[in-house]
Amino acid sequence: MSLYWVREHRSCSDSSSAKTALVNIYFCGVLMNRMIKVILVTFFVIWSAVTNAQESRTVKIIVPFPAGATLDAMARLLAPRMKEKLGYNFVVENRAGAGGNVGADWVSRQPPDGNTLLFTAPATLVVNKQLYPKTNFDYTSFTPVSLVAGSAFVWFVRPELPIYSMKDLVAYSKTNPKKLSFGSMGIGTASHLILAAFNPVAGTDVLHVPYLGAAPALTALLGGQVDMMVNGLTSTQAHISAGKLRPIGITSLKRHPKLPTVPTLVETFPDLPSTGNWFAFLAPKGLPISIAENYAVAVMAILAEPDVIAAMDKMGVDPYGSTATDLMSYMEKQARIWSAVAIQNRIIAE
Repeated sequence: MSLYWVREHRSCSDSSSAKTALVNIYFCGVLMNRMIKVILVTFFVIWSAVTNAQESRTVKIIVPFPAGATLDAMARLLAPRMKEKLGYNFVVENRAGAGGNVGADWVSRQPPDGNTLLFTAPATLVVNKQLYPKTNFDYTSFTPVSLVAGSAFVWFVRPELPIYSMKDLVAYSKTNPKKLSFGSMGIGTASHLILAAFNPVAGTDVLHVPYLGAAPALTALLGGQVDMMVNGLTSTQAHISAGKLRPIGITSLKRHPKLPTVPTLVETFPDLPSTGNWFAFLAPKGLPISIAENYAVAVMAILAEPDVIAAMDKMGVDPYGSTATDLMSYMEKQARIWSAVAIQNRIIAE
């Protein structure tokens, strides 16, 4: 076809006679049809390749704690919805150990291509270098993605004690020095740091008793082996209703809607830093900010869905959602506060 036009040196509009014009129009139409078919086929091939690549892409969400915990449940709640928003597969993988450091370390060494995310409770990650001197990473070793959710800690005492408020706790501690004990979730955990910050501010000497997680610490409190602890509300609500635990304080800035009569710690001790459990998506350092923000937008949209809000309420967590930039600012603030607490109290988790 093209040789014909080269040989004749004519365009579709070049005609010296009616017959030639008709021939030109015919061949021009054939050429246009072929060109359109080629363009459509090429577009279809490219579109199919892109679609297949997108559908076959899998993003790993690494949860650095065992399956079954609140963090794991949230990850499995979000994963299929992220697929709906972004069009590719998200799978949850548990890599537990060393207080979350095993999974976090693995993610920190992955390529920053957007195919690996860390979903964690980074309260201790922000003070990792103070708690674990032998580790070579902390929150700055990751690209922030989004602050997903959070939950306040509740300060509980065993009901046999004549302690009904944080002021009562301070008074009892001073009249009974070195007799009160506090069960934490482990050395260097958020609960340990809360007690470490509390003692000097309140002028108390509550003894720290570390356990291997929240469950054994709660069992010890219910059994009378320790006098108090901080824990989430979800796993303790039934014990509160049964009168087996007495809540006397909330670690967040605002009172908990399910415990409206229980004051926050900062209402009694304004200089005490507020904290709680908070959960975030992070990625290997070097991930382009455009990819991080794309994930953040999807997360924020998911967290606005009524069924997700309801599911998180049952887990005892409040959905947040943030940009990558806001998450980094939040982690920097938390790092300044709790690094100072860890250093002042010489807390080493190893």
